Amino acid sequence: MHIFAVSGLHVALFAFLLRSALGVFGLRPAVVTALSIALMFFYVYITGLRPSAWRAAIMTALVLSGPLLNRESGMLNHLGAAALLLLSFDTLQLFQPGFVLSFGVILALAALQKPAAAAAGWLMGKWSAPDPFLPESLRSRRQRAWYGFRHWLCEGLGLSVASTIGSLPLMIGYFRIITPVGIVANLFLITLSTGILIMACVSLVATGAGLKILALCCNNMNWGLAWICVSLAKFFAALPGAYVRVDPTRLWRGDPCEITVLALDRGGGAIRIDSPEGRQWLVDCGGLRHFGRTLRPHLERAPVNRLDGLILTHRDGDHTGGFADVSALFFPRAVWRPAGEGGRGISELSPGEPLKIDAMTTLTPLFPPPGWTAGPVDDQCAVLRLECRGFRVLFMGDAGFLTEKALLEAGADLRADVLVKGRHASDYSGLPEFLNAVRPAAVVFTDNTFPGGEQVPEDWVRLLSAKSIRAFNQRQTGGVILRIDRQGLGLRGFVNGQTFSLPARVEER
Repeated sequence: MHIFAVSGLHVALFAFLLRSALGVFGLRPAVVTALSIALMFFYVYITGLRPSAWRAAIMTALVLSGPLLNRESGMLNHLGAAALLLLSFDTLQLFQPGFVLSFGVILALAALQKPAAAAAGWLMGKWSAPDPFLPESLRSRRQRAWYGFRHWLCEGLGLSVASTIGSLPLMIGYFRIITPVGIVANLFLITLSTGILIMACVSLVATGAGLKILALCCNNMNWGLAWICVSLAKFFAALPGAYVRVDPTRLWRGDPCEITVLALDRGGGAIRIDSPEGRQWLVDCGGLRHFGRTLRPHLERAPVNRLDGLILTHRDGDHTGGFADVSALFFPRAVWRPAGEGGRGISELSPGEPLKIDAMTTLTPLFPPPGWTAGPVDDQCAVLRLECRGFRVLFMGDAGFLTEKALLEAGADLRADVLVKGRHASDYSGLPEFLNAVRPAAVVFTDNTFPGGEQVPEDWVRLLSAKSIRAFNQRQTGGVILRIDRQGLGLRGFVNGQTFSLPARVEER
């Protein structure tokens, strides 16, 4: 969609089109330059004075006005002058991603475009290059067409490669993504966006001259070009390896197991597990409304390119409604559901049979047993226990009274350092005897004001305090991050910064 936004690219193209069009009328170069600069700034003004467009307008004005002042054009000089002018008005721009990206990419173009274009020509081979001993006037029409296309392709690839290399560290630092497909996609999309801008200018002139039919034709052609642009963008983005999300902090962060318990409204649930070896698992995926607003931004920022495992704990739209979108964008390698709920491409969880996330991390289903149908759907929720570096985390989902009683009666080993639980409106959960069996040092729990039944009773919170259990109420903490590393286990609330920690186990010291 950046192709359709008014940006530096469009300002530069608009100035080039203006200068070419005005030159047809035989005006003096000084007049053409002055009119081009004035109309360019008018274009930037009527399109909303976007910062990127304003930066490009200043730089383009410096490039165009240089010959008028008997100054030779130099990219680095223009770049420095434009940066100095902009920073003299607002020095804080130096810390804005847009400013850094604009000037960083142009600096890369100035330094790398010619070598990259030469490399593209070398890769295409000498056989396809023009014969230096053959005068241009003697070339056939076919040769001129081929050499023209070859020159456009080499120059375009040089620009695209240089801009990609220049933006690479900035894209990783600011957005944690690299897009190798852009090297090829830009050749098509920028060419089409140039056509769109030309058609828009012709339509504007035709409308002013009263040529409504011509303006209508140009607008319809623009619609077609825009449709092709969007279709090509979708095609390139869908190619394998088109874009890769990266996290530079992995170079120095060590090998922790990070568990992120997202805070989703109205009973939604989603937990991301990032194992010591970098395996990405998801327990539930929230509802449709949670996906675009919370889950997708979180997974992209994490960053997650592909899920290694996805567990759907129970049939609840606020826990599984985002499944289709998650599958379409993050391609889980394996999906599990409780026993009896499997399907095509979905495996069934077997209580007591651990799922190996990596060499240090296992996730063991404890409940429900095959054939369990008692109580509401929430009491058919999968109960999972994660173990890593001697620590245990128990995920209860929305399981309530019946599930807790069944686990206690079965004599299951429920001990865990951290208990993560939700709450559904029609049942009670967090029984005192259940807490005694789990013996958690901390509890992460949802506390939704709507629907009313999902609000946690104050008596239960006081019960946690009486048992010296640290409470992480997600209405106050927002998302909670659990980190298990060589130093121990730590919890941190995203909103209020609440923290809690346990030292490493003896075997990890």
